[in-house]
Amino acid sequence: MKPEAPSAAVELLEAGPFTTIQDSGRFGYRRFGVPVSGALDASSLSLANRRVGNRPEAAALEVFHGPTAMTALESCLVSHAGSAVTVFVDGDVVKENPLRVQSGSTLKLESRGDSTIFYVAFAGGIRADEVMGSMSTYVRAKFGGRGGRVLREGDQIFVFPPSSEGASTRVDAMSETPKAHRVVLGPHAELFPRESLQSFFKAEYRVSFSSDRMGYRLEGLALRGFRDWGRVLTFPVFPGMVQITPDGLPIVLMADCQTTGGYPVIAMVLGPDLCALAQKSPGSSVSFQEVSDGQASGILESFGRTTGFSLRPKE
Repeated sequence: MKPEAPSAAVELLEAGPFTTIQDSGRFGYRRFGVPVSGALDASSLSLANRRVGNRPEAAALEVFHGPTAMTALESCLVSHAGSAVTVFVDGDVVKENPLRVQSGSTLKLESRGDSTIFYVAFAGGIRADEVMGSMSTYVRAKFGGRGGRVLREGDQIFVFPPSSEGASTRVDAMSETPKAHRVVLGPHAELFPRESLQSFFKAEYRVSFSSDRMGYRLEGLALRGFRDWGRVLTFPVFPGMVQITPDGLPIVLMADCQTTGGYPVIAMVLGPDLCALAQKSPGSSVSFQEVSDGQASGILESFGRTTGFSLRPKE
C-alpha cells in the first residue's frame, strides 16, 4: 500500500530574510566533500518537532530573525522553538504552543529579543527535496529543501500526514548552557604557546557580522605565536571546531562548514553549547570554558537523551 501523498499546508506570505528547510543533517557523505548541513540549533529543532508529535529530526522551517508569515491552506498543528517570538493568528496575539491554525487563517511570527533563529514545525513534518538521505537545504551547492534555495514569498510548504499518536503530552525542558560555551581542547591546542591558550579562555569575543551558516567569525583578542605561517596540513573538520586564522582570530565551524581545513583547531564546542552559540546575533559576546573529556561525555549523553538524537560528531 502506497503512503498517503503529502499536501500543501501553508503558503508563505513573507519568508523572512533567510528562511530554509532543515532537518537534523546529512550524514555519511563528508568523505565526498558534502557538509552535514541541517539545523544550526539542533536542540530547538528537536523541541519544535516533539511539540507536534514528530520525530525530533524531522524537517522544519529555520527562520533567521523573521518575521515570517503564512496562510494556512488546510487546518494544521504548528509549533515553534528557538528565539523568542510573538505569534499572531489573523492579527491577534496567541500564546498556545503548539497551536491549531484553521484553513484560511494567517499565521505570523515575529522575533523579539537578541536570539537569532527560530524553528516552525508542522505536525507530520515538512516534505521537501531529499538528497543523500536528508531534506536539509545546502544553499552553496543548491540542493535539498526547496530547490536548494532560500524560501520566498509564494512558496507552498508540503507536509506528511500527522502521526496517529498526535502531539506530545510531555516535552522535556532543555538544560541551560553556561554563559561561557563549554569546549574540549582541539587537536592543535598543544601547538599554541601557553600564553595564547590562556588568553583564549580569558578573552571575550564578539560575533562578527560576516558570520553565516558555514562559520561564525569572532572578533576580539588576536592570538599570537602559532608558528610563523598560521596553518597546518589539511585535515578533516566538522561543526563545533574552533579554528584560528592566520590573523589570530577564531572561527567556530557551523552546520554548513567545509569537510577539510588547514587552520589549526584550538578547541571543539560541545553540541548543546554550539546550539546556544548559533543563537548569538552579530555583536553578541562569546567566551569559552574548558571541560574534561569525562565531563564532555556526560554533557553529550544527557543532551542526547533530552533531544532524542546524539550530537556527537558523525561522518
